[in-house]
Amino acid sequence: MQDAIDKRNERDRIAHSIVKRWNVHYMSEEEILAARKKQQDEQQAQEILDRLARVAAEEEEKKQREIDAAVRQKIEEERARLQKEEADETISDDKLSAILGEKSPERKETPQAAEVSQEVETPQVVEKQTDSGEQVSEVIEATAETEQE
Repeated sequence: MQDAIDKRNERDRIAHSIVKRWNVHYMSEEEILAARKKQQDEQQAQEILDRLARVAAEEEEKKQREIDAAVRQKIEEERARLQKEEADETISDDKLSAILGEKSPERKETPQAAEVSQEVETPQVVEKQTDSGEQVSEVIEATAETEQE
């Protein structure tokens, strides 16, 4: 803060100072106009760069929105395709009962024949003693003829 005495001293110092020629820069009218033009050109160039940056950012945002929309559309198409496949793969109750209701000729066997066929399929293992005294296991395949006898 300056008080009245400081202000007076400042005015006196300025009034009694000597201005040196090397401290003063004199400019002609042409130099002043050239400097102003250069400053205006720089300001216009900066405005153009700012505008171009805004346009580029808007274009990038627009492209990103288009990409996002395309991705969302692809996802929806894939989801619809998967739902359609699931719908095609699911079997309704009517189809299921029709499939289960159809029996192949092999399944129409009687229960007794099914038991016999199961026994035939399982081989029997019998251990026999050889002449040398060793125990040897021998597989005997049961046939339907031996079962019936």
